[in-house]
Amino acid sequence: MHFFPIEFLLVCLLLDKVCPGKEPSSHIFCGATMCAFVIVDPVFCGSQHGRGWRLLEPELTKLYPYMALAFPRRRCETASLVSAALREGHTEIVAVGTVLLDEAINGFFDAEGSLSPDAVLAFVAAADDIAKLSKAAVRQINIGRASYLSRDGKPRTRYFATRASFGMPAGIANTQMRSWRTNLRGWRTGLLGYSGRAVRLIVDQSFDEIATIRSVAISNSGGFGNATGAQPDAESDDGQFDIVITAHTQDGNALRQVKGRKVLAAPVEETGGRPVLVELDFRSVGRLPATFEILPRALNVRC
Repeated sequence: MHFFPIEFLLVCLLLDKVCPGKEPSSHIFCGATMCAFVIVDPVFCGSQHGRGWRLLEPELTKLYPYMALAFPRRRCETASLVSAALREGHTEIVAVGTVLLDEAINGFFDAEGSLSPDAVLAFVAAADDIAKLSKAAVRQINIGRASYLSRDGKPRTRYFATRASFGMPAGIANTQMRSWRTNLRGWRTGLLGYSGRAVRLIVDQSFDEIATIRSVAISNSGGFGNATGAQPDAESDDGQFDIVITAHTQDGNALRQVKGRKVLAAPVEETGGRPVLVELDFRSVGRLPATFEILPRALNVRC
């Protein structure tokens, strides 16, 4: 016997109470399955019952009268909550607080690809964003997919919207996650004493070299235009990554720029066993070897 999700039953009860003559929200599939699923960052809003959320909730309720709410206790819970909501039939996910964006985006995908190609992700960072959201069009943005090793050597796959990098920036991001004493040592040795790592880089069929790198930045030109992920950057979308290689040489640093849809990177023996760390959307996640692929127009966003 099949049981409907509890959200479905709640929506049906609420729809029966709609006042005569009131048009349902255009964001809701009336008579079908779900309302918008709103996931709230308690830290961003002050707390679940904090002043920030008390200001935002009435405005969001006007836009999504039958919204389902979730308050993750930890950031890592966000992706699983979003994935569960999509599998239950939600077609609009609203992330309140930009710190949840990278986790919410990962909730739209699994190792095989998109869980719900027609679903939409919306963002709210302030009360003004809600007014803009009601008039915002849905856009498609590129998403990056990274396959890499975790710090303990296990294969992982994760998606990113803004950028990926490896080398010194990922090392700095990693130190920011530690205690202040370890952090201080990490900044001193990581930022000032980072001598470079030997890495083999392959970009599509056009680039294949071994370079001693300080950093490699892989920017998603058709993703988000800034680090907060607040605005799609459609004007620079050419369906390729913008790749900036900062090589470590005897004369200093040398910059090279290439473009491509797929990047393979692996450390070589000259690293002396030292890991080359990887970050995605400014968060340290693991280490090389890694593969980075661009997925054109893989996510619908409303912002």
